[in-house]
Amino acid sequence: FEAAKAFVYMGAKVVIAEVDNEKGAYAEQYLNNTFSGHLADFYKIDLADEKQIMSMYDYINREYGCPDVIFHNATITAMGAVEEVSLQMWDKSHMVNFRASPLLTQLFLPAMKRRNSGIIVFVPSSGAAPYMGAYEVFKTAQVELCNTLSGELEKTNVNTFSIGPGLVKTQTAMNGKSVDYGLDLYF
Repeated sequence: FEAAKAFVYMGAKVVIAEVDNEKGAYAEQYLNNTFSGHLADFYKIDLADEKQIMSMYDYINREYGCPDVIFHNATITAMGAVEEVSLQMWDKSHMVNFRASPLLTQLFLPAMKRRNSGIIVFVPSSGAAPYMGAYEVFKTAQVELCNTLSGELEKTNVNTFSIGPGLVKTQTAMNGKSVDYGLDLYF
């Protein structure tokens, strides 16, 4: 929400890809009312579902064309000891916290390269943390993806960035069981 707010504040048109209908609709309404215009567009999607990603890609291309910025900030927080987190949760974490990023990048990158302009931003995590393995493993992989893309795009005007904000007081973070496992959280 805060990232979308910053982009709208700067005058960008933003597609908010969100799984939670209530949060997405609220963000769209709040941003459009606050900034007097139709700059925010909510698109309901589960990034663990490749068919939904393909549908969103088609929608964005049809309605807006290739984005100037792709901001990979989706996450689910899979918490628990490695042996306690179900393989289904590991799979879902992989799909949302990592796999959606290279898929969306693969879809939009060719158009960015053709026009020789674009920005791809990743919001990874910093690394190993007890009881957060099913989250951290996939979020730290985004750093390597960003670095790989940076080297591959070196002679273009398509740039990649990785922003590691640390723990942020979001509803997702607050719903996690971090405190139960003895982690210090600073907000």
